[in-house]
Amino acid sequence: MSLIFRSPGPEALFLEEKWKGNQPLGGRCERARARKIRWHAGAGRVYGVAIMKLPNPRLFTFGRFAVILACLSLTTLSLRAAEEAAKEKEDTKESLGVAGLSFTYGAPWAKQPSSGFGRVAELVYGGDEGAPVLVFSHFPSSGGSTEANLARWAGQFDGEPAIEKETKEFDGTKVSFFFAKGTFLEGPPFGGNKTPRPGYMMLGAIVETGGGQGNVFLKLYGPEEKVEAIKPDFVSVVESPFAE
Repeated sequence: MSLIFRSPGPEALFLEEKWKGNQPLGGRCERARARKIRWHAGAGRVYGVAIMKLPNPRLFTFGRFAVILACLSLTTLSLRAAEEAAKEKEDTKESLGVAGLSFTYGAPWAKQPSSGFGRVAELVYGGDEGAPVLVFSHFPSSGGSTEANLARWAGQFDGEPAIEKETKEFDGTKVSFFFAKGTFLEGPPFGGNKTPRPGYMMLGAIVETGGGQGNVFLKLYGPEEKVEAIKPDFVSVVESPFAE
């Protein structure tokens, strides 16, 4: 026996699971042998239709029917749990304002005291020792051009790092992304002794606010393995002021 899960609607998506072994099974359901069961969640919302395909209707027992209903109940509970978890995650997000922009973030990001000139905010990713820190910098009357700063960031690596750049625009606001991998020279940004950090990665972004408010700079660096995993969350924070 196999199950075909069908979503309601004219363009239904069919997902079929083999009853034994959960192995994918192709084929068409014969209407003459089909039995349909609808299951609901919430206020009468239909999540889908389970179509049972029976090679021999006489073999269909009450025990198997009970197992199918139990599986459908578990599916409904999983969907409800996913919806509640997504809502709870959305409710726990916090925000910080920089140059008229509201950046939102949630766990595992956590705000920590800012340190250093021009740093208006800092977010640490997780509570582990040496966790990467996302630095927000803003210089209302200076800060240099986007091109000059991207070149300066590239110069913080030894030799020729692997660099990836991307530019996006949100309602007239230009955002330049900068991703680099290589040997990072850690130390004061302007002069001073540097410590080579092989296998490091930098995530950077420059938001051109316009209106004379000055650009907003976001930068994070650390071991490539850690930083690469953070990249989607970094991009999400950068783009959060423009999310609908």
